[in-house]
Amino acid sequence: IAQTESLTGKPFVRYWLHNGMMQLRGEDMSKSTGVMLTVDEFLSRHEADVLRLMVLNSHYRKPLTYTEESAESGRGALERLRGGLKPAPAGAQQPANAQEELRAAGERARDGFGAAMDDDFNTAVALSALFELVREIHQARQAGAGPAALEQPQQVLLELAGVLGI
Repeated sequence: IAQTESLTGKPFVRYWLHNGMMQLRGEDMSKSTGVMLTVDEFLSRHEADVLRLMVLNSHYRKPLTYTEESAESGRGALERLRGGLKPAPAGAQQPANAQEELRAAGERARDGFGAAMDDDFNTAVALSALFELVREIHQARQAGAGPAALEQPQQVLLELAGVLGI
């Protein structure tokens, strides 16, 4: 645990967790055996947030197996999260109760996220709360929700994803 300053100069606490060993092709990564993928190699092919999502989708006490399929899954997850931040369509005819429903969805996501993190840093379940929020945002956008209705749940999405460093 370390206390540091953010870019705005405000103090905050940053936590680090050690993750279980990473495996490549079912074997523990090791320099001595040559079974290895460096972070630089990974980042030459993928965004850093893809690696974050791969790590966050597994429990920190369990080994993480790297495959190109798992990296592709992480990329798809990142795109789904980003999809929750798309603006409302032009000329959206907002349903009467859209804003209240989305506000409630944001609060459910916040509660579910907090409960998962309180449960031994269960980041995989915390991420599922974010994906559920994205699903509800997407459905509301398709139903015609306007910018005012999308603002609060999108802010919750940004806030909670920021907790995870995404």
